Amino acid sequence: MPDPLADARLLLDFCRVIYRARRRLAAAGVQPAPDAVRRAKQLGIALGAAIERAEGAPPEQRAAALAAVAQLGEQLYSDIDSQWEGIRGLLEELISGVRGDRPALPRAPERFRG
Repeated sequence: MPDPLADARLLLDFCRVIYRARRRLAAAGVQPAPDAVRRAKQLGIALGAAIERAEGAPPEQRAAALAAVAQLGEQLYSDIDSQWEGIRGLLEELISGVRGDRPALPRAPERFRG
């Protein structure tokens, strides 16, 4: 059975991984990594707060709280470079899990579809 809160926590973990990768790129002098680091950090903080609200929400309000988490996940998705298409696929899966959607079958990235 899908667990939207577990997927929300995975989404936050994924944001942390993105943040660490971007921080490493910024330390190496890659541009515009400093701005990307800042955006990932802000999204991570917002995701953490939204997840806490969802965890503490009564059952009848949890869906609305999880919708806020999913919206932040979509912001993270839109911030990913298109060259990281595989990462976008993972984010799609996490966001759909936060929404409680039925798990989807894996699909090839757009660049491989004919």
